[in-house]
Amino acid sequence: MSPSPINPLPSAAVNSTASGGTWVSGNNNSQTSGTPVDYIEYYQTLEVEYVRNPKYASDNNPPTKGLDLLVASSTYQTDVYCTELQLKVTATARARRISGAYVASSFYQPQKFALYAQAEDKYGVSAYGSLSSFNFGPQGKIVTTQPYIRRVPWSSVSGTAKEYHEGVEGYSHALRMNPAPSAIVGNPSYSQMWWNEGCPLAEPFEHFISNSNIRINLGGKFQGDRVYPWALRQSAAPSMTQYGIYQVSAEPGSGVNRLANFLDDVARSLTHNYWTQRLVSPVVYHSNNLLSERIVEDDKVTQMEYYDQSQHDFS
Repeated sequence: MSPSPINPLPSAAVNSTASGGTWVSGNNNSQTSGTPVDYIEYYQTLEVEYVRNPKYASDNNPPTKGLDLLVASSTYQTDVYCTELQLKVTATARARRISGAYVASSFYQPQKFALYAQAEDKYGVSAYGSLSSFNFGPQGKIVTTQPYIRRVPWSSVSGTAKEYHEGVEGYSHALRMNPAPSAIVGNPSYSQMWWNEGCPLAEPFEHFISNSNIRINLGGKFQGDRVYPWALRQSAAPSMTQYGIYQVSAEPGSGVNRLANFLDDVARSLTHNYWTQRLVSPVVYHSNNLLSERIVEDDKVTQMEYYDQSQHDFS
């Protein structure tokens, strides 16, 4: 059984910033003396935490040691031959009526981001190559450095303006497990599946391996109330799948376009009309006891109607 993973983001990150930006830019947002006027102000932010996990590994010699993103065990040379990202996403979109005496009658700033990539995986292993600009690395975080803000006079939109507030936390994976024997006395079947959470980023590597015999040998038969835990992708959030052992230099895409395309896909996993494409809720329980590898709609995040990815700016 492998050691427990350390908390994500263990060391200083490599910062890749698309034009930087400040939280609020420009004097047009400054207030002055005078009679306050009502405005509607639109605002949105997005944050993504991610870790890379092994998805497939060769199973000729099921290992008994821990994993990295190269080999499952230095003793058994059980090769990892596919890895993918796991995400935790937090987003906010709101419109509110405010009052103030501003220098300018309107204000606009686009949404800008910074990518903080780590050279180490969640076990502290750093054997994957040097990070350069806009490499994601084996784990990291993308943050809004400048939120989208637009402010216009309420009088100009009073017939159509709508106040709202949307806040979402969602995960790309959900954690599935069978109940422990003590929970199924009189029912020896292990076919009932329990889903208990949007999968935490610190979940051990072995729980992501699709090859069941490797997952079982690495993870142990029972862990608390779990039997053979399995973290399954349950959304269309971007996976940045990489075949073969993981190397930074082989990440798909390049430069700032890699970040832009990634965040466009993340936004779609929040706003998509079809629930199967959206992220997993932090707590999953409606899908319990279903003989399925898919969770149900009630365990997905609510669609964000107002998050607007066209306000992302990577210039």
